[in-house]
Amino acid sequence: MSEKTTNLRAEVKKRIAQIESMTLVEIQRVMMDCMSELSAGRMTACEGNALHHALNKRVSILGRDLVATRES
Repeated sequence: MSEKTTNLRAEVKKRIAQIESMTLVEIQRVMMDCMSELSAGRMTACEGNALHHALNKRVSILGRDLVATRES
């Protein structure tokens, strides 16, 4: 685990782990929740960035899976 990730609250680490199995609809909901939490000050910028990175990684994986499905 990177130094940035080790400084995150357990709640944020749990959310990042859950992202790995989310659908696009679930990802959209989490993104909206993150924006709300950031603007309300309930989440640090570092935590928001970590979640954003995990969400983008998951979307990328879903995109690759879709392309692979269409090509087969």
